[in-house]
Amino acid sequence: MRALYLTTLLLLLGSSATQAATPEQFAFGRYLELPPGGALYRLTLPEEIYNTATRADLGDLRVFNGRGEEVPLILRIPPSGAAAAPPGQEVPLFPLTEAQEAQLAELQIHIDPQGGAQVAARPSSPGDAAITCYLIELSDELRKQPIAALSFELAGEDFAAPIAIGSGNDPTHFRTIGSGGLARLHHGDARLERNRIELPQPLQGERYLRIDWPTAARSAHIEAVWIHPPRPAELPKRQWTNAQVEPLTDGRSGYYFHNPGVLPLEAVLIRPAEINSVARVRVAAGSDMTQALGYQAAGLAYELEVDGQRLTSDPLAVHSSDRYWTIELLEGGFGSQLPTIELGWTPRQLLFAARGEGPFTLAWGSAGTTASTMELDPLLRERQGESLLLKEARLGDERPLGGRARLEPIHELPWRRIALWGLLIVGVFGLGVMAWQLAREAT
Repeated sequence: MRALYLTTLLLLLGSSATQAATPEQFAFGRYLELPPGGALYRLTLPEEIYNTATRADLGDLRVFNGRGEEVPLILRIPPSGAAAAPPGQEVPLFPLTEAQEAQLAELQIHIDPQGGAQVAARPSSPGDAAITCYLIELSDELRKQPIAALSFELAGEDFAAPIAIGSGNDPTHFRTIGSGGLARLHHGDARLERNRIELPQPLQGERYLRIDWPTAARSAHIEAVWIHPPRPAELPKRQWTNAQVEPLTDGRSGYYFHNPGVLPLEAVLIRPAEINSVARVRVAAGSDMTQALGYQAAGLAYELEVDGQRLTSDPLAVHSSDRYWTIELLEGGFGSQLPTIELGWTPRQLLFAARGEGPFTLAWGSAGTTASTMELDPLLRERQGESLLLKEARLGDERPLGGRARLEPIHELPWRRIALWGLLIVGVFGLGVMAWQLAREAT
């Protein structure tokens, strides 16, 4: 009976054993270059890995040491490549007409009956109501802060026009520090508004800002303006990949493109080839073109040119690694030429422990591999932002592994699974025999 018990225990233990992955089970490999003295390393994954991986969650990715053993790892989703803009601060805004501009330097002192004094600009002559510029005076506190962008609240009739922004310490002398397009348009039920201008370089220290207001925008005006500090640093930075675009062939008006691999797409930028094209679009994605694709985003896509200034629609926010994508034109169009589609995505970061001797290898691409269970302990998850713990790894030379044949599913009898189930059945039978013998002895 004791022999039967030991045999059954060994069979049960054997049935739970799993075979460790080996580098040759993967299609591609690259050696890892690690700076000395580190225990934990971080690698930003390049596009080539996404384009040849077989799983959207990158579950077919491993790191092996010099003995061919897996080492613990986790994949980290970094903050979005498009870091959220910090809040802006509203500043006083003074509209000026052409006459007021000319008289800006000629100030008058008014003395009221109580003896108080007030400095003011000389009133403009009648008939000069058209606004030609806006003047902003920054306080001493605001002058200490860098300004990276201006945003506007627009009102009035529809318009689209280029805007120039100047700065200086004298309200009559300015240098141009930036330009951009502002727009307020309606297209059917949709509304298009471009109300933010980014400066090429942050501005700091100057007292006055001037916003030139062109003739094309005289039917509209600025209600309020905000200044914005620089955006927080982006690490890693959002990447952009061009997609191959084809027209839809199912009777709908629109376009088809595909994710070149398993890129974690966050944004789709649509740029019509023909200038002054506007359309309301719907973006959908899925893993199977024979099934209905799921909704991802909707909005206006356009490419306008006003007085030589290009106005391009913002990227549409999406969230998917699906293979197949469509852009359906709901209203408007882009003409006979295919648009340019750019795909925005933020690379994931691989964190791993350098256990054992090198050289270390990054391996990926295996159709029959499940996600790794060799994860780092919770301590690293809690301290993954600690820069002192992590050193940067780099991809080195290519290491030949199993080749592209590993990307194809292997259709063969699962002998290992059959053997494990056989061992499990024998073990259960053995436990049954043991229970029967114990019951018989007790009787």
